[in-house]
Amino acid sequence: MTKAAQLPDDVDALKALLTEQYERNNQLEVKVLTLQEQLNLAIARRYAASSEKIPADQFRLFDEAEVDDETENNDVLLLLNEEDDPTLVATHTHKKRPDVNPYPTV
Repeated sequence: MTKAAQLPDDVDALKALLTEQYERNNQLEVKVLTLQEQLNLAIARRYAASSEKIPADQFRLFDEAEVDDETENNDVLLLLNEEDDPTLVATHTHKKRPDVNPYPTV
């Protein structure tokens, strides 16, 4: 027996059945949203920072490298402005290392 055969022929009964299905659908949507929010909170708790909390006043400690880089860049720019002639550095060659057998011959 198919589902179409189980449906009532009365229009009012069909409307009532349709209303029940809409209500059930809305309940299930609310349940899905609630479960999704619970999952998101569980994931956030699991992967969030726990014991390695940094006080707000210590965040500036991590900016030291950036401050040093800015200072060095300013020094380099000053040196480049002072010296108009670039210094040429002589090139050099490397001698090839002799092939050394790591195992002595017996």
